[in-house]
Amino acid sequence: PKQVALLEAAERSYRYGRLTEADARVDELLELNAEHARAHLLRSNIRLEQGNLPAALVAAKQAANLDETLPESHLNIGVIQQELGVHEEALDAYRRFLELAPKHKYARSIRQQVATLERKLEKATP
Repeated sequence: PKQVALLEAAERSYRYGRLTEADARVDELLELNAEHARAHLLRSNIRLEQGNLPAALVAAKQAANLDETLPESHLNIGVIQQELGVHEEALDAYRRFLELAPKHKYARSIRQQVATLERKLEKATP
């Protein structure tokens, strides 16, 4: 119950752009349960908003390791890896995201990203 309340408070703060407050709630939640995948995912989202891609990637990978079926963690990994120019890993993450959530609200745009990255990689391969 306390974990649920903390996650809801953190998500609410995040939605309203109160990143410091959201981050503090995530800290509290992870103190109670260091293996809370959704908390790590939210930490990844916060770090993305802050422009800290390396920390966002670490948190997204931690979320994916803790719950392989959490589609948004794979989405974050894909977005971050694409931004960092690590296209093969981005493709793998995007494909896993689409496998887990083919009807997700971002699925259509991610399918387009997959096609774009596949073309890039084809051109890069002699």
